[in-house]
Amino acid sequence: MTALTFGRKAGFRRIVASLTFVAVAFVGGAIVLHNHDAAVQHDTLDAVTNSKIAAYVPPAKHVFVINIENKGFTNTWGDGVDGNGYGIGAGNGGDPYLATTLRSKGALLTSYYGTAHNSEPNYIAQLSGQGPNPEMQGDCQTYSNFVSAGTAAMHQLRGTGCIFPKGTASLAMQLQNSRHTWKGYEEDMATPCQHPTVGGVDNTQKATATSEYATRHNPFMYFHDIIDNPTNCAAHVVPLTQLSKDLSTYGSTPEYSLITPDLCNDGHDAPCANGQPGGLKSIDAWMKVWVPRIMASPAFKTDGVLVITADEADYPGSDNDITGQTACCGETAVNTPKAGITNDGGGLIGALVISKWTKPGSWSSTPYNHYALLASLEDIFRLGYAGYASDPNLDHFGLDVYNSGWDQATPSPTPTPTPVVTKQRTYIGLTYSHEVLPVGQVTRETFAVHPASMVTGTLKVSIIGPGVNILKYINLTHAMGGVVSFNVKPTGRGSIAVKAQYYGDSACTPSSISRYFNVR
Repeated sequence: MTALTFGRKAGFRRIVASLTFVAVAFVGGAIVLHNHDAAVQHDTLDAVTNSKIAAYVPPAKHVFVINIENKGFTNTWGDGVDGNGYGIGAGNGGDPYLATTLRSKGALLTSYYGTAHNSEPNYIAQLSGQGPNPEMQGDCQTYSNFVSAGTAAMHQLRGTGCIFPKGTASLAMQLQNSRHTWKGYEEDMATPCQHPTVGGVDNTQKATATSEYATRHNPFMYFHDIIDNPTNCAAHVVPLTQLSKDLSTYGSTPEYSLITPDLCNDGHDAPCANGQPGGLKSIDAWMKVWVPRIMASPAFKTDGVLVITADEADYPGSDNDITGQTACCGETAVNTPKAGITNDGGGLIGALVISKWTKPGSWSSTPYNHYALLASLEDIFRLGYAGYASDPNLDHFGLDVYNSGWDQATPSPTPTPTPVVTKQRTYIGLTYSHEVLPVGQVTRETFAVHPASMVTGTLKVSIIGPGVNILKYINLTHAMGGVVSFNVKPTGRGSIAVKAQYYGDSACTPSSISRYFNVR
């Protein structure tokens, strides 16, 4: 497996001590800068921000998200047994298709956390970035309106209740208002936009032999902007059976699809009300049916990203996290003492990202959670950041996740105008070295362009990292020997991206050498 350990936001744990890279290339090669700036808090994204996002987010146009239920990281991806005695993890028979076959196709996020207990607030976090309150933590047994008591930082509504008032930001309405398409596909939903009567008891809290649909696993039903327009809601929140038809063509596939198995096939129940085994056994059987359909669809094959994760890790006090952590990212909750009821979050759950822009069998240890997933999807669609997705300290999916090397592809050269100028052939090498130093200390970054005898043009150097944003144009002379140095002072954990670009005389087109470094 390939280990990549940095996300889009700044941050420095340790930098690999030294590295020398020498490339043999025609002057005229090109490479794209890896950009890892901190999260930008804007309701809308300007052209500069969009340009920065394009450096670390691939041109995805379709996103599919699947949630399983109550499975900690070691349950789904590790070795051991689940609560029903089924073997789990690689080779142990619990979910071999998910844990081995699908795992081998994408990037496993080994430090991805739920944001709350119990289920419902985790789905809300993925869709709107709103934190939990006591009724949400209780899975909204009564389908009650949210009673607002004002606002707090990062677009949080103060108050309690379940159905958020009109005007509350959600990914669904962000997409719709910006002319993107979306749908929720809910297994066992009897009719489109199915939900309890406002103010009434939610009778889908427990599965029956004939229906295992759960409103609390369908986050769209908790926004008045959605449910108060029944026609629009029915067109967008539909039974899972419609997914196959929608996948049949590129144009009929929504740009954002949230796909929710029922209480048996998401692993929540075991055994199930319908007689099936439930747990990881039923998860695996369901995945074998639906994931190949998604991955064979024209939309996924062209520009799709599939994310498979869980809502939370079992229940409070049983988070299956060998580190003992239950949350990753310093998140807070303004409406409840602890987001995880007895702890700070929803536990370590992991997430798998599959696309043509992820390297099969790779992994990332960058800390992520459901708010980070929301921010990362908003990056893909160039939307503003809703709720806790606007946290400036939150990592977004970056080149640790989209790690296939797509960002280093050389663009097609611009046709050479007449008269044709013969381009020089040269050998350009970049030696880059730095020390391993703690966060907050200064290290000297040295670049040497070879051969020095040929370097008389301009060198553009870019260093982007945690608290580091250097962009310099240096007019090189023979006396400089092609060597330039910079003092760099990282301010947090994360990664660094380095690019050096040489511009020769008028007979040459630019040549670039770029590298990004794992942060361990």
